[in-house]
This record gives sequence, structure tokens and C-alpha cells, in this order.
Amino acid sequence: MTFYETLDSIMKQDFGGRGLLASLPASPLAAVSASLAHAKRAVLLTGFPVRMPDGSITGETDGPSGTANLAAALTAAGCGVSVVTDWSSYPHLEAALRFRAPQATLIRLPEQNTDNFIRTFIRDAKPTHLISLERPGKAENGHYHSMRGEQLDDMITDSALFLSAAKEAGATVISIGDGGNEMGMGTFRREILAGVPHGELICTAEAADLTLASGVSNWW
Repeated sequence: MTFYETLDSIMKQDFGGRGLLASLPASPLAAVSASLAHAKRAVLLTGFPVRMPDGSITGETDGPSGTANLAAALTAAGCGVSVVTDWSSYPHLEAALRFRAPQATLIRLPEQNTDNFIRTFIRDAKPTHLISLERPGKAENGHYHSMRGEQLDDMITDSALFLSAAKEAGATVISIGDGGNEMGMGTFRREILAGVPHGELICTAEAADLTLASGVSNWW
């Protein structure tokens, strides 16, 4: 096996038993590596909200630590990095970036006029790359969903426009997920509908340019 084949087989261990990974084609690792070698300005988008037993909302730990490591690697390679998240995951990212990538800029999505903010931000930042990691994606029904099919709309700031706005601005969009309900995972719609419980409901509508799946999103 080549290095990329070995790495892909490790990443696609399905400890959570979600039923997606075994059906996927080989991950486009050579293309991702070649693209990131030329990254100049990257926007990293993460933050997946969860509702706690007491009704409070917080962000998952899957996403922030992986994003901080990506930010560290990219800044070390001379790439400018902006990390974007919303209120529930902001404290996690703030702590992780302070430790791993203090040169990265952390931005909190506004809860009002978010689409206007995204358009202006992409126009001004001129990213060469947008990387979403464990960020909910909007399904074809216009809602965000958990893996159980629950709606997450009241827990999340709508960030779906990032993907299309970045593509329109000429950025390469790389998306990372582990279940099918994450931004950009529409790339694997056929496999998600065939093998993931609630797949037809939760599968995100849009596809990234390059999409990576793993047993846990942080692994990538």
C-alpha cells in the first residue's frame, strides 16, 4: 500500500458504526496535499452544537482541536489563517488556538445579518481555501440535522453560504466530516442515502471540491 492508501485505511476505521466509511471511494489525498501546498489565505470553519441533559447548549470537542492543529500547520507553512465559528464553540476555539496557533485570527459569526457578513468577509479575506471541519451542513429540506435526525436550527448560526460564496470567489473548498450531516458531505450523497440511518433526511445538499471522511472528523 502507498502512504496515502495506508493513511486512508487508518482514518476510515468506523468505531462509531455509522455505516458510511466502508462504502466510500478512496480519499483524494494527493489532490488535497497538492492544493494545500499552495495555500496563501485559508478560512477554517468549525463548530457543531450539542444540547446537554440540562437543556444548555455547548459545542462538540470534535472540530475545535482538529481545526487548531490545521491552523498550526498552515500558519507554520506561511499561510494566513482565519478561524470562524459561532457562539457555542467560540470558547473552545479560543482556548485551542491560544495553545496551538496563536497567529491565527478567530472570528465569531454574528447571529444577525449573517449572510451579509459572510459575503463581505469572503470578499475582503480573498481566501485561496475554505476548510470546513465538523460543521453542520444544510440538508435539502433547508434545515440542519443531528445524526438522529433532530433539527439543530435553534442551536446554530446559519453558515451554509460560506461554501457557495467561497467557490464563487475562486477558493478551493475542502470539507471534512464523519457522518454525512456535515457541510460539504453532499459529495457522498449516494453512499449516505444507502448506508446511513436517516440518510435521506440528514445528508447535506452541497458538495465540497474535495471531501474527506473519517471515523472522527478531528483525525483529518
